[in-house]
Amino acid sequence: MDGVGYLPAFAPGSQEMDQARRVDVQLDLDSTGIDVHPAQGRLFEVAGQVSGGAPAELTLAGETGRQTITVSGDFRFNVVAPGGMKSTERLQSQPGFAPRGWPAPT
Repeated sequence: MDGVGYLPAFAPGSQEMDQARRVDVQLDLDSTGIDVHPAQGRLFEVAGQVSGGAPAELTLAGETGRQTITVSGDFRFNVVAPGGMKSTERLQSQPGFAPRGWPAPT
């Protein structure tokens, strides 16, 4: 289900990673000059189905992180911020297993 949440935010006051700057801070000390204001916005879910019967490792990656799950059948990535994403899929091999429609291993 799509919803509303906080979008990624970067210093100095940008929602774009390519406009971010590095900020060095010290543990347990106050830091000044940092301007980060997370804004609320629409978040999404990415859902689908892995067919063929074998488990697959699915990764959804973007500028702000990645999520990896191993599924067989229906899947769902929750809380995805808008922006460019890349997905990768890898079929998990199992001894003696062949996806439906493939010849059985010998």
